[in-house]
Amino acid sequence: MGTEDRRRLLRRPEIEPLESRALLSVLTPAHSTHPSGSAEVRESRTSSPRVALNLKLRGSYQAIELNPDTGRDYRFQTRSVGRTHGLGTVSIDGAIHTPGFVAQGYASGQLVAHTSRGEIQIQLAGPTTAGFSPLPGKLSFTITGGTGKYARARGFGVLDVVLEPDRTPPTSPTIIESGRAMFHFHAFQVLRA
Repeated sequence: MGTEDRRRLLRRPEIEPLESRALLSVLTPAHSTHPSGSAEVRESRTSSPRVALNLKLRGSYQAIELNPDTGRDYRFQTRSVGRTHGLGTVSIDGAIHTPGFVAQGYASGQLVAHTSRGEIQIQLAGPTTAGFSPLPGKLSFTITGGTGKYARARGFGVLDVVLEPDRTPPTSPTIIESGRAMFHFHAFQVLRA
């Protein structure tokens, strides 16, 4: 074994920073003509419209726990507030599930945005957390398609979730809490740990 081979075997592992690396992606954010940043639908070369979901919604939620070992389901019904950047009135409903009896897991779920031009399917994923953790305040979202104008829609970003529990206890044994929910979608952003 030569000197060069021994040096290679004795090298310590190194960590390279990723900040200076260009990340490859099939999806690039559309440049918007909207002063707010965007929310328009644009056709890409592959004919999948990119949807920039930048909007705020308010509504209600219920946290349901059928079996504590399996985690909680947070069920939402919300409606758009303020500017919707070309989407018109939007209502969103769906559920997010948090991890139960596991060492580590992540919240995940599906939401559906209802507009006058069709529905938008949204997948959610939270950061890795310990089992029995509450719903995280930030989740990644991915637009996976829809109906009508949004049949082949694509997009991604970060969703901020704020829950304000009611002060009165729920009357059902399976509903752990209920209250007001606020969503704020930020298109083309990446959730950072």
